[in-house]
Amino acid sequence: MKQLPYNTGKVLIGSQYQPRQEYIMSNFEYRLQESMLKKNERAVAAFDLVCWIVATGLLGWLFVVAV
Repeated sequence: MKQLPYNTGKVLIGSQYQPRQEYIMSNFEYRLQESMLKKNERAVAAFDLVCWIVATGLLGWLFVVAV
């Protein structure tokens, strides 16, 4: 049994604590975050912006066709 940080007699404070697990980003998430944070690389940001515009257009087109 692990040592609990504090025992009040009624409540075992910290008995259910689990440290936050590290989140592993995918390549797409890393590239998207990088393109939004780096302002000096305009070519990469512009390419990502075009990809987002195309993806949004396709999604909109799918909604129009589905209705």
